[in-house]
Amino acid sequence: MGGAWERMVRSVKEAMLALDDGRKLNDEILLTALADSESLINSRPLTYMPQSSSNAEALTPNHFLLGSSCGTKEQLRPNVDLAETLRSSYKRSTALADAMWDRWLKEYLPALNTRSKWREDTRRLNVGDLVFIAEGPRKNWLRAKVEETIAGKDGRIRQVMDLDSDTEVMLSTNFSLRYILLKKWRNKTNDLWKHRKRNGQYYVLFPELLKQEDKFFQYMRMSKKTFYFILRKIEPFIAKLPTHTPYISPEERLMVTLRFLSTGLPFKSLSFTFCIAHNTIGTIVYETCEAIWKTLNEEFIPFPTTSAFNKVEREFLNKWKFPNCIGAIDGKHVKVKAPSKSGTQYFNYKKYFSLHLQAVADANSKFIAVDVGEYGSRCDSGVFKTSTIPPPKPLPGTRQDVPHVLIGDQGYPLKTFLLRPYPDSENPAKLHFNELLSIARRCVECAFGILVAKWRCLKTELQVTPEHVTLIVQTTCLLHNICMEFKEPLPNPAKNTRASDINYNRANNHSSHQATDLRDYFKNYFFNHMD
Repeated sequence: MGGAWERMVRSVKEAMLALDDGRKLNDEILLTALADSESLINSRPLTYMPQSSSNAEALTPNHFLLGSSCGTKEQLRPNVDLAETLRSSYKRSTALADAMWDRWLKEYLPALNTRSKWREDTRRLNVGDLVFIAEGPRKNWLRAKVEETIAGKDGRIRQVMDLDSDTEVMLSTNFSLRYILLKKWRNKTNDLWKHRKRNGQYYVLFPELLKQEDKFFQYMRMSKKTFYFILRKIEPFIAKLPTHTPYISPEERLMVTLRFLSTGLPFKSLSFTFCIAHNTIGTIVYETCEAIWKTLNEEFIPFPTTSAFNKVEREFLNKWKFPNCIGAIDGKHVKVKAPSKSGTQYFNYKKYFSLHLQAVADANSKFIAVDVGEYGSRCDSGVFKTSTIPPPKPLPGTRQDVPHVLIGDQGYPLKTFLLRPYPDSENPAKLHFNELLSIARRCVECAFGILVAKWRCLKTELQVTPEHVTLIVQTTCLLHNICMEFKEPLPNPAKNTRASDINYNRANNHSSHQATDLRDYFKNYFFNHMD
């Protein structure tokens, strides 16, 4: 942006060097030299040299400052009559200003719209455009609206009709000579969206879905009972004033959001389905997801407490025969569009851009903790570093206190609070430990399988910002728990998922002696208490 005045400074320096004769300068000589340099720079032409004899010189900055290109004002001949002198001065200054205005319109104004680098056809004038007419008295910009356009033989718009005066305005060959086109923001609804009540799925399909419970579940991925339970909770937060016709109700907003989460269709595709502009679709999805998360988060994914961990531990013991286990942990890479200016931060070892979803599931495949937002370049073992763990307790039939643990796959490090399988081994005790741990870990694998099978937006590349990806993924995990709580029919995860790839990067997998001893203690306990 500063290139223009930097170039001018350079020009002044060059002009002053040309005036330097090698002798020492005093203040008066320096001031005179600066004035001469200023006059030299301001006498540069701003326009092409006129071809007509009436205008023998090009328009220069001195014309705006002093009224002529030479840098000096013409002195009037003295007149005895003071009133006549003032009258002549006024007439002369007015004539000079009018001449400057006329030349500025003809020579300099067209240059404002030219582009030296991009020479492409600009948008033509259309009916309803707001324009400025650079005609009439000086400094009087007339506003007008185009009522009618008249095209020439070449198809270009050559004339327009002024709405106010009903007169033809010639555009001539230099389009920007007399018009500066204003960018008009149109708050106009597309004709396709005007017929939303006739073509939109909310008005056409939704009433039919309410009559068939099975079809409603297939479309919404939840039953009517669950749908209206969520709607009652979030309705005060997503309801809007009916300023548009037809009005987008909270019921329609929830339907749009669930359709996006269950299919992963782009906003532009959904816009044709619901006859709503794609940017409005995006706003609806973000606002509804935020309302769902803030309203229902504390109820269905509360912050784990000691009593909650104890309940999870009892369920793992009774259902999976794995004592002192407070959850199974796993992660998933959610594919996203490459964020702007992110480099390789979101580029994972599977060779695509992603955000990392990490969750802990209980014995019933419900999420008890969810974390979204780590860069995809972070592997499973590098994300999990801290956790709130209940105090140690003895394993059944023993007296030695043993810490509560999470169980994970080989992508996680071996820690005193996190157990992972042994590497390939033929040791019977180690094989038995790996088998029990793998069986107990099925709950988190089933949780991710059900999550992705039901909310298919997690299978596609999300074309939104990382912040919105975090909100969307958190909402799907919350909806997963809600559906589990309402005992909704669940898809078969075995048909929709495959074994996750293991990242064998061991940057954070250094095990301590305490962690190794703890795993060996569990191994010996399981082997000695085999049924």
